[in-house]
Amino acid sequence: MPKYKFKSNIKCSNCEAQVRELLDTKDEIISFNVNLDDLEREVEIKTSSEIEESTIVDWVNDAGFQLKPKKSFLKKLFK
Repeated sequence: MPKYKFKSNIKCSNCEAQVRELLDTKDEIISFNVNLDDLEREVEIKTSSEIEESTIVDWVNDAGFQLKPKKSFLKKLFK
């Protein structure tokens, strides 16, 4: 089960609900969580299979919000 992490501009539970409603229509999405207490509004998304981060970003853009991939320390080192 692949896991993706992003920074977002999702600011409140209503915003989160809008994104969740859209992502619930996507068969690939297993879970979607937003940490509203984090200043970066970290989003974690688990999927049933590997998909392009850009696809997830596009889906969330369709709901009117932005995501930026959050790279791990190792991914930053080995671009």
